[in-house]
Amino acid sequence: MKLVPSYSRLIVKPAPKVEKSAGGIYLPETVEDEDIAQGTIAAVCEHYLGPSGPIKHSFQEGQLVFYQRDKQTVPVNIEGESYDIVHIDSVEAVVISE
Repeated sequence: MKLVPSYSRLIVKPAPKVEKSAGGIYLPETVEDEDIAQGTIAAVCEHYLGPSGPIKHSFQEGQLVFYQRDKQTVPVNIEGESYDIVHIDSVEAVVISE
């Protein structure tokens, strides 16, 4: 089965939650920041629907992104895999490796 996002949406595979920091410190659940999430884009819409009509965007499948988990984020589970349907405006940053 394949998910295809509608206008202005991305399908993002959330990164697994890290229970330990890079320095080896275990993080309690109360420290987690649920507002910002990290994940990999699994599918992209063809165009962003702007105020004056469709606009091309630069998102690509496989990009690592940081995005806001807000009321527009829709968590879905397809064939045992968890995904978030995210509005393009909710993406805060794209990780580019050099």
